Amino acid sequence: MTTRHPMGTVTAGVVAAANDVAPCNLTLGRQAEAARAGLLERGINATRSGVISVTDGIAMGTQAMKASLISRDHIASAVQMRAEGEQLDGVLAIGGCDKTTPGLVMGICLVNQPAIYLFGGSAIGGRGPFGGNVVEAISKVAIGELGEEELEAMARRVFPTPGVCAMQATANTMGSAVEALGLSLPGSSGTPAAWTSRDAIARAAGRRLAELIADGGPRPKDIVTLPALENAAAVVAATGGSTNAALHLPAIAATCGVKFDLFDVGRVFERTPYLADLLPGGRHLPLEFLAAGGVPLVIKYLLADGYMTGDLPTVTGRTIAEEYANVPEPRKNEVIHRATDPILPSGGVTVLSGNLAPDGAVIKNAGLQVRQHRGPARIFENEESCMEAVLASRYRAGDVIVIRNEGPVGGPGMREMLGVTAAIYGQGAGEHVALLTDGRFSGGTRGLCVGHVGPEAARGGPIGLLKDGDMIEVDLDVKTLVVELSDNELHQRSVQEPLIQPTTSGVLWKYARSASAARFGATAVVDGPHN
Repeated sequence: MTTRHPMGTVTAGVVAAANDVAPCNLTLGRQAEAARAGLLERGINATRSGVISVTDGIAMGTQAMKASLISRDHIASAVQMRAEGEQLDGVLAIGGCDKTTPGLVMGICLVNQPAIYLFGGSAIGGRGPFGGNVVEAISKVAIGELGEEELEAMARRVFPTPGVCAMQATANTMGSAVEALGLSLPGSSGTPAAWTSRDAIARAAGRRLAELIADGGPRPKDIVTLPALENAAAVVAATGGSTNAALHLPAIAATCGVKFDLFDVGRVFERTPYLADLLPGGRHLPLEFLAAGGVPLVIKYLLADGYMTGDLPTVTGRTIAEEYANVPEPRKNEVIHRATDPILPSGGVTVLSGNLAPDGAVIKNAGLQVRQHRGPARIFENEESCMEAVLASRYRAGDVIVIRNEGPVGGPGMREMLGVTAAIYGQGAGEHVALLTDGRFSGGTRGLCVGHVGPEAARGGPIGLLKDGDMIEVDLDVKTLVVELSDNELHQRSVQEPLIQPTTSGVLWKYARSASAARFGATAVVDGPHN
């Protein structure tokens, strides 16, 4: 049963994160028009609007990064306000850059009208020195090993087309995860943004949304259940996806009233094999992944081998098992493995716990050669002071670099630390030091980088009690993060050490006072005991 607009017309909203700020979102306007055409073909009035998209490539390493994660919640709220304010009968959401996918999905879950999510697609991508990692190459410029003209040429070579970053970083990870949830048309997450065939996919999504409106569903909360969230986490694990998925999936769950926190995500990661050999931890680009079978083949393999639940609804009206049962398989495949011959027996992302992270922490272990590290803490109270020390090479092999006061509340905004991690890797020390933070890491991060350490310093977490020289051990095999201090010593420090509270105003101020802990998605969109 649809809700009629006051004028009596059934109306769907096409909401796209289209802009010309960065390559990630350049094609989304074109795709939005194609989606609207699909709706109009089926007699549904279709209106179009945009949402913000904070581009991490611009914000990285600056105070602007505090807006990045918070923008996810604002995108969700914007979708809700538009849908409820205009009494829409359905929503077709189109996103690209990192926070737009989870933000839009959270929004359509809050609205819970018939809805489809369309991922805008990856850049085609190219190869270059340093594995094509431009941010790591920037550190080479800083230490005089690479010229700025060489850096410019490299950037143009490895990012020649519109679309999101050409690796299994956060944007592609979340596009894959939402397809696995069942909120996207099968196979739609892998087609590159620059290909005109995306217009046909968008048009088909519009036509299908018209059918969902006519039928009354299934709606997002019918689809986003606990087993569906576990399916999405399995695809993240199998593709060596971004640690940010461990933040976004619990936030999506919260908008549907489903309990699914960091430890729940971690249990799925632990039992799911790592199957797809993708950059940045692996060797292959998204276009090579697509040619090898892409997300559909990964889902087919996970279903066949018992790592995903198949009898769950999708926006097509068929179950996920029905949709992916007949995905073709290439005769030879060097990109996507079967579970009988995995790259690793458990997923490419690991959740840690211990006396330094009672509420958990997360590390991307895809491609990592070093799985244990023990060393003395080197404490920094914010990202800027750490970056200054790293660029000046004021650290030693074996150190455990700690950046704190960067969590959801302490930042506020839980900044992403790709600049620091890339600089360390660019200096050749990526697997000779460990880095811990109560902030976040980019999906493009690699190395011994542990993020989301909780509770964060601003909430009284143990990371805020550390001192230079404290011995810390990271162990991926037993999944622990510990500091060699007794419970009594930690208690004594908690009595003595004042907490650093952020001073800010406006949106950041509101977020700092209402955001849930990282364990529950660091979201301020919903209220509940997780706050």
